[in-house]
Amino acid sequence: MRAAEPAEAAALARLYATLTDPDAATLLLPPAAFARRLQADHPGGVRYWLAYRDRRPVGYASVSPAPGLPGVYDLDGGVLPDHRRQGGGSRLLMAIVGALRAQGARRQSHPTPSLDTQAARFLLSHDFVVGHREMQLQRADLEALSVPALPPSIRLQTFARPVAADHFRHLYEAAFRDSPWYQPYHSAAEVETELDRATDLLFLTAGSRVVGFAWLRGPLDGVGEIEPIGLIPRWRGQGLGRVLLLAALDRQRRRGAARAQVALWRDNERALALYRSLDFRPVGQRYFLERVLHSG
Repeated sequence: MRAAEPAEAAALARLYATLTDPDAATLLLPPAAFARRLQADHPGGVRYWLAYRDRRPVGYASVSPAPGLPGVYDLDGGVLPDHRRQGGGSRLLMAIVGALRAQGARRQSHPTPSLDTQAARFLLSHDFVVGHREMQLQRADLEALSVPALPPSIRLQTFARPVAADHFRHLYEAAFRDSPWYQPYHSAAEVETELDRATDLLFLTAGSRVVGFAWLRGPLDGVGEIEPIGLIPRWRGQGLGRVLLLAALDRQRRRGAARAQVALWRDNERALALYRSLDFRPVGQRYFLERVLHSG
């Protein structure tokens, strides 16, 4: 059991390919990518450990900083099927826990589509708990949408790219900063790196104030995603969230989407009620398992 070194990039790539879903081929990384990541000064902050048996690598684990969540690290990895239930996974996890605790990390996190996967059962038996659950919902038949007239003084707008990115960053913080696991954008430039087109950001304005936003993504394979969408708190409870969502759905329809998808935390009952009222139906979910390393 040891931290991976650059010379072990090929072995790590083989393990990763073997343990990754074969249907997710686009996620596979070549040995050169692992070699870059294993350099001591790699800026991404990904760290890897390898488990060996009889000098053969049989498992790996990795941690990487969760974007926008200081002290939180995303966990990945696995052990080859023939070498499971022999303690290798537990030793890999303990090596990571020790290293992260030594640097003052607060917690580890791992997403899973089900609590019944082998990885989820393993982590739940090693002091991980369910932190929160994310739901994916879809609405079909966008052609049947009815878009209401906007209330007086309410407008929908798009802005030039730098202005849109700056508006979004501040609105996103105002809308979600009090939510658990809020992940801030630290600059407008960070938003711009993720933004395909300035018109992907749709804003709701009340008079001269920008009060809400919807980020349109796609459509891809006929599905247009709206993620994230939000209003600043003092403008909630007035039906504007419904107005903004319907406008975003209409724009995805005009872009050629046949269906629309949204994601939300399961405990966001207000948003869930809105989506259900507009015929969104659950199509998937993710659980985020977490383990506290240091409190506070």
